[in-house]
Amino acid sequence: MANGGRRTERLTLSGFGVRFVAATVLVLGTYNPSGYSFAEWVHASWSHGGFGGLGAPHYFVAVVLLIGWAILLRATHNSLGAVGLVLGMALLGTLTWLLYDWGILTGSSVSFYAWIAEVSLGALLAIGLCWSLIWRQLTGQVEVDRVDN
Repeated sequence: MANGGRRTERLTLSGFGVRFVAATVLVLGTYNPSGYSFAEWVHASWSHGGFGGLGAPHYFVAVVLLIGWAILLRATHNSLGAVGLVLGMALLGTLTWLLYDWGILTGSSVSFYAWIAEVSLGALLAIGLCWSLIWRQLTGQVEVDRVDN
């Protein structure tokens, strides 16, 4: 084998889909306009007793969410970089604008566009998770993380 016997992973639609769902679940689980999110749960508990209203389940879920955010943000920043993040946000923002201009997105409420923004953030994080695979398929080049000591 030309790659030294190593199996090379190819990005599939289902592979991207799994990453997209995982990233979007993290984003929407943290906050969403429906009222069913970690932020709303903490707010409701806080309003009934401040720190005393928060218990071990709140802190456990907070740590799980922080771990998820740390992993996804680091992976996305490492693979896309600052310029890639800005370009990705610009792409998703102008896509939203284009779909609105074409009449495909017709919502007018803040809540509607909050959902769009959150799903877009999930998409950006998923792209960040997949970028090295996309890059290898487009260019044939393998990305390697550089470690500075």
